[in-house]
Amino acid sequence: MTIKLMASGLIVAVGWFAGGAYADIKKQGYLELCGVIRLLETLKSGILYSRAELYGMFFDFSDKTLSENGFLEELNRNPSSHAGEAFKRAAERLSIDQKIKDVLTAFGDTLGLLDRDTQVERLESCVSFLESEKTSLKETLESKLKSYRYLGALGGSLAAIILF
Repeated sequence: MTIKLMASGLIVAVGWFAGGAYADIKKQGYLELCGVIRLLETLKSGILYSRAELYGMFFDFSDKTLSENGFLEELNRNPSSHAGEAFKRAAERLSIDQKIKDVLTAFGDTLGLLDRDTQVERLESCVSFLESEKTSLKETLESKLKSYRYLGALGGSLAAIILF
């Protein structure tokens, strides 16, 4: 009987941690989105004020989350290629919603190919969209993070009941 109780507790704990792992994946997407927004704001400032090369701005930018998932590595991989192509390849590394990836890919299509004013307009438009997505994601994320853990524990409890 004691072994069954311990095994049941272990199954519930595994469910709890599995729900937590899924919650962490969702949180990772939010952090990546925040990093991309900071990168775009940096690009905007660089285009407006310093007129630095895009690859120089990519190289100087630092973000822990974007470094861990390979986004920044992809941006800096081949400085001789077109910056927009590098940006599109990097966007595919993100674990965010496909709708957001599509917007970033469309932005990458024109990155570095437009005049300064039009490029700044495109940046502002993209950042505006991403900020609205970030706000809605943050609102739902806070409540869902707890729910994923509890749902995992509930699934573990159900599995323990079925097994024993």
